[in-house]
Amino acid sequence: MIMHCLGASAKKIVLTQKLKIDIRSEITTLNMMRRTVIQASLCAIMSVCSWLSPLSYGGEHASTAMPEDLMAAFEAKNYAAVESLLNNCENFAVAYMQLFDCVACGQQADDAELRALLRNSLPQSVKDELLVRICRYNPPKFNFVRADVMEQLKLSFVKELLANNADIQAEQNRSVAYDAAFYGEYELMFYLIECGADVNYVTVGGDTILGTIILANARNDAVRICKRLLRYEPNLNIGMPQPLFFAIDSHSVELADMLIAAGASLDWVIPRYGITLRQYAREMKVNIGY
Repeated sequence: MIMHCLGASAKKIVLTQKLKIDIRSEITTLNMMRRTVIQASLCAIMSVCSWLSPLSYGGEHASTAMPEDLMAAFEAKNYAAVESLLNNCENFAVAYMQLFDCVACGQQADDAELRALLRNSLPQSVKDELLVRICRYNPPKFNFVRADVMEQLKLSFVKELLANNADIQAEQNRSVAYDAAFYGEYELMFYLIECGADVNYVTVGGDTILGTIILANARNDAVRICKRLLRYEPNLNIGMPQPLFFAIDSHSVELADMLIAAGASLDWVIPRYGITLRQYAREMKVNIGY
């Protein structure tokens, strides 16, 4: 009996010690999670700060603070001074995009004068860089300008640059049309494709223009946009995954049938699953007509 009690006590001690170890492990895990959350929160706060003051912080909109005299001339609509100051900036394209950022944020309603500066004899490299920067421009999250208005603003500047011989193919291994598609600016995208942007561009991650459109709009107006894009005869069998995968995955029978009719292959094997798109359609119960 005594031995039995001692044995039970020993078991309790072992279990207690194991429980303590488990608790310590849980506390360590929680502390690590808490530290990760705090770090992520700090990063988010810094990101918000950079959005709220795009001219003072680095990042997408500006890499250096805008010179005060340039900003003063711009706010006073003294465009002769603006042009002179821009030409004396260390990086014309960066300074110009800071002014573009002001226009895009609604701080300066009249964009015609700023656009007119593109008609001057800028170096080819500056025009090419500005074309890429404007196509890739993403307004701050707090911007209340409507998306269609923003697209038309970008389109007007792009047209001005292309009219002044900016090279749409200047940036190798990149398509400005993909940037427009990524931001859902399809009129800008079509205009760029018509002007020679690569409709078959594939990102390092395997994304394509067509796949990006379907992924973002599968349940909205992807059929209408893709039907229009097919006029430019894009390669439907490139990308990872291929565009047809997104159509099947979103259960869009009309879109899938349209892509197959245009030449998309059902025999492509999905690396992740090891099955063809035809088999995947059956698994997903998507009753495509082929």
